[in-house]
Amino acid sequence: MSYFICRRAFRDAKGPVSTGSVIDPVEIKRFRFRLQEGHIVEVTEQNFEQYATLFEQRYGITIPKLDEISLVESEKAEVETEEKAEVETEEKAEVETEEKAEVETEEKAEVETEEKAEVKESTKAKAKPTVAKATAKAKVTENK
Repeated sequence: MSYFICRRAFRDAKGPVSTGSVIDPVEIKRFRFRLQEGHIVEVTEQNFEQYATLFEQRYGITIPKLDEISLVESEKAEVETEEKAEVETEEKAEVETEEKAEVETEEKAEVETEEKAEVKESTKAKAKPTVAKATAKAKVTENK
């Protein structure tokens, strides 16, 4: 097990990286270059004591032990999974509310179309008898 630590401060795309900070290789641009130049070093179980004394004497920084890093990484992973779960539940809730809103609007549209159809039918039904009566009266008056 190993981790990477910054030996010489430098500026990255996300901002300055200070000496002694633990680095995730994925987050650093031109990581291989910085590793080859010695700006970043890989700390393993075999060379931990060497780098611990170097950082303590030169920079006054106590670097974390490998066990502490693994605990911190596991805690970060737990936090990330919790955050992902929260985001997923929020997204599900948003999707459900959107679906409910769509269903409600569809139901309202159906009700409105049904009401319009009923209104049209009732007006047609009312109009037919009055027309029939008018024609019947007209026929009666013509016969006289």
